[in-house]
Amino acid sequence: MVDTIPLRETKRTGFRVIGSGIITSAATMVLLFLLSANVDDFNIMGWYAFLVFPVGALLVGLVSGSGYGISSWILGVRNSKRVFWVIAGIQVFVYFLAEYIQFSSQGIRYTSGEPVPFWTYYDIVVRSGVMKIGHGSNGFELGYLGYFFNAIEIVGFSAGGIIGCGLLAKKPYCLNCEKYMKSNVIAKIPLCLDPAIAKKEGLDTYDFERRNKEAFSVGMSLQTKLHDAIAGGHAGDFEELLKQASLRYSAFKKTPSWVQVINDCCPDCRNGSIRSQLAYYQDKALQIEELRSTTFTQEFFRGRVW
Repeated sequence: MVDTIPLRETKRTGFRVIGSGIITSAATMVLLFLLSANVDDFNIMGWYAFLVFPVGALLVGLVSGSGYGISSWILGVRNSKRVFWVIAGIQVFVYFLAEYIQFSSQGIRYTSGEPVPFWTYYDIVVRSGVMKIGHGSNGFELGYLGYFFNAIEIVGFSAGGIIGCGLLAKKPYCLNCEKYMKSNVIAKIPLCLDPAIAKKEGLDTYDFERRNKEAFSVGMSLQTKLHDAIAGGHAGDFEELLKQASLRYSAFKKTPSWVQVINDCCPDCRNGSIRSQLAYYQDKALQIEELRSTTFTQEFFRGRVW
């Protein structure tokens, strides 16, 4: 088993996934109707951040479409692109259903007493939206520009529904057992010294760079040996190398750059792979780069817990 299996639908049909998503969508619509009917000026679909980011639509879409991701994980279903498009289409339908629920709860009528048609109401609401820039601003009416922001809202709602399945698409998957693999970090290998510790030890620039080069060379060599041990089926050597990695990481205490070794393993057949990633901080943000992946079989894994 490898961690880069092509995305395709397994023999388990996606209908159960779609059915689960429809159930959570229906439950969300009921909740939305109750809130709209009992809370004054409640319009969560109209919540925006930074004027253009549809926070409310994304949240409602995330809740309504949670069934897709949860059922995919529980049932071990790896969805195809076709299922993703079906989910997106359902989410668009659910979006307009949510708008209709909010519309129907208001009971809007003309002065003559006739009910206002939904699409008339929808057009007026979209075009009469007001954008305010800055505190104290009266803002301006969007007009037909409102349809641009409405399109963003629809995309946000649909995206909220497929986020769960989208995240699962990147997870390692066992085709034989049709289950998502469990992943856990089993070792961290330091690649350089923490500048604060180097300063505390009184290292000058030359010694600091020399020890960093040494740490990087030893660390990368250690991760290569780990993969070679797996490829050669030497489980004992692999375990010994893991101990060395643990000791090195403990000795460094803190490091801004390291190799993390990840075990992706099927909970049933115990086949899987060992991945190594380069982890480092850049502008205070953690960056991850894939380095190498080596598969192993249940015979290699048997009786061992990493």
